[in-house]
Amino acid sequence: MNRLIKAEWYRLTKSRGILFWIVVGTLFFTIHPFLNALDHLDADLSTQLMNSSPVFFILIMVLPPAYALVTGKLYNKGKLGYHEIMTGNDCFKIVCSKLLTEGMLFSLLCTLALSTFYIITCFRNGVGALDHILIRFILYIVIFMHIAFCSVLIALCVRKPGVGAVACYFRFILFDMAGLPLLFWLTGTVLGLDQVAFHIMHLSLMNKMQMLFSEALSTRLILHILLGFVLEVLLWYAIIYRGMKKKKY
Repeated sequence: MNRLIKAEWYRLTKSRGILFWIVVGTLFFTIHPFLNALDHLDADLSTQLMNSSPVFFILIMVLPPAYALVTGKLYNKGKLGYHEIMTGNDCFKIVCSKLLTEGMLFSLLCTLALSTFYIITCFRNGVGALDHILIRFILYIVIFMHIAFCSVLIALCVRKPGVGAVACYFRFILFDMAGLPLLFWLTGTVLGLDQVAFHIMHLSLMNKMQMLFSEALSTRLILHILLGFVLEVLLWYAIIYRGMKKKKY
């Protein structure tokens, strides 16, 4: 797998157009929280986070399609993904090489970009009413990894940059922002299954981010974040594995 990871890093570093847009996107998401908080720069961390819904909405709307587009372009560059399979590399190693390069890189850049303003606020104005700051921060990183890893995996499922970007839009915008609220309404209001509706509400990544800074930290929320990440990664990996075994590349 080391050879695959080195090859992936080589392709990424030599793709200057892709690197340019990665840098631009990182700078935008570093500056955006500052712009969103211009009217309340002196507020503490908990207040800043309560007003940060537009920041996280743009994150979910923009980043997954962008991640899938980058991954798809690298995968299809000279049919390299096809050659990785045909040279006998294991499916697990091929997928892991991309998660350990693009997936980890996207997660790290997203964490650094979106955390800079809030870390400065934490030291400058205090944390406010929030407790367990370190645990909440780690869970935020898991959510960013969830977005990045699943975007990369979706791109590998469809293996076409444009289609991958559209698929990520459907997964993270239409399903997360429209499909899950509809299911929540059907199960809770129509069918009266309040417990099922409660768990469906916790499936939304946007809801998870909002709950992390607006509610007391609970075991249920932690499990939803961690298990949601693991289970969705396994789901997309299973789809990729099936496609590669059936030679759908």
